[in-house]
Amino acid sequence: MSKIRFLKMILLPLVIALMVTGSVYYYIETVESNKVHEDEFIEAVVAARGIPAKTVLSEEMLELKKIPKKLYDANSLVKLKEAVGEITTVPLAKGEIILKSKLAVNKEKLGLSYKIPGNLRAVTIGINEVTGVNNHVEPGDFVDILATFSEDIAGTEKTRLILENLLVLDASRESGKTLTLAVTPRQAAVLTFAEERGTIRAALRPVVGARDVGSVEVTKEDFQNKATPDYHWKEQLRLQITVIEADPDVLRGLNINQTEQVAFHELPKDLMEELLAGIEQKKAKILDQADLTTLEGEEAVYALEEKIPLYDYFEGERFLNWYNYGIRLNINPTVYKNPVLDITIVPKAQIVELAEDKDKATPHVLIREARSVERINVTEMVIISGLLRPKDFMMPNNGVTRYIIPKQQITDELKEGKRELIIVLYPLLDRR
Repeated sequence: MSKIRFLKMILLPLVIALMVTGSVYYYIETVESNKVHEDEFIEAVVAARGIPAKTVLSEEMLELKKIPKKLYDANSLVKLKEAVGEITTVPLAKGEIILKSKLAVNKEKLGLSYKIPGNLRAVTIGINEVTGVNNHVEPGDFVDILATFSEDIAGTEKTRLILENLLVLDASRESGKTLTLAVTPRQAAVLTFAEERGTIRAALRPVVGARDVGSVEVTKEDFQNKATPDYHWKEQLRLQITVIEADPDVLRGLNINQTEQVAFHELPKDLMEELLAGIEQKKAKILDQADLTTLEGEEAVYALEEKIPLYDYFEGERFLNWYNYGIRLNINPTVYKNPVLDITIVPKAQIVELAEDKDKATPHVLIREARSVERINVTEMVIISGLLRPKDFMMPNNGVTRYIIPKQQITDELKEGKRELIIVLYPLLDRR
């Protein structure tokens, strides 16, 4: 065999095979090396830029980045959502790993400014054993503040409940006894004036069952010719409001006839079962429900309303106005000891009709309103009919758009005038 033929047939293929084998080996080694290299890293949240202390972190301030495992700490954050919204306690440099220890996660171990609820301020007042409820007030409690003013400040000597439901941030019983309270800026001004120009006292609220009572005031006249001021605890009243559409035969079963005027009906509460039966039989439907709570002599308001924006024109100028439409009830109860209730009811319906006229809409507003004082006992309810009538829901064919109640409450039966809308007031005394 010639030397040239030997090189071509044996040696050259052998060299090529060795080269291929070497290349494959190098590739495998490289892949394995990179895999091991990647396994030495972990993803963590870092600062995308320099961030000052006491800054609320947003998503654009942060980024996810692979860091060596040896730099990973158990306090490192690995998800953006874990850091967004938290507050930094120290400055952070660009690229710095975000640690829980650098955020105000545990506010109890930080300064007072981290404990103040958003948009409030911390104000400290001086107390003693008497004005501070004998040192029973603790951080996290809630207090009311009473203030006593002299005649030259208030016109007559008086004690007034000036602030309610204030969060106690701190209570110090060392050399100077103080309470630090979370207040709005206006409450801070009221509290400062009362402490500077009068005397104040804290009243500790219970953990559960406390309710705000509003304006309470006592003057010297309250104590003249009587041993104690004649105050009574107001009854709390819950009003279940239900707006129902019903077939005429359901209403006739309740002795409610269709009228052109707003009508009030005092009915036994057990007739509510007939209404519910009509709903089960698909002869009636609940359109809206609400549960109002009020005190005797204090008004409660129910509204099933929406607004539409319209432009008004005056002397060639265009102005944007908002028109309310829908129904509203103003309810004011008086509770007697029997117990008998006088419920003052002022229902109001406002219908807006829009007539399209070229580039503007001309509104026509129909307001239907009534007033009644219904005396009932705790076994009775009140039904209001005639506030909105079936024909109100039937749209005219002359290019007029009518707004009655929010469109999601209008059914096909109301549109076609097959049903009437009634409002049920179901009162419940809630003695405490």
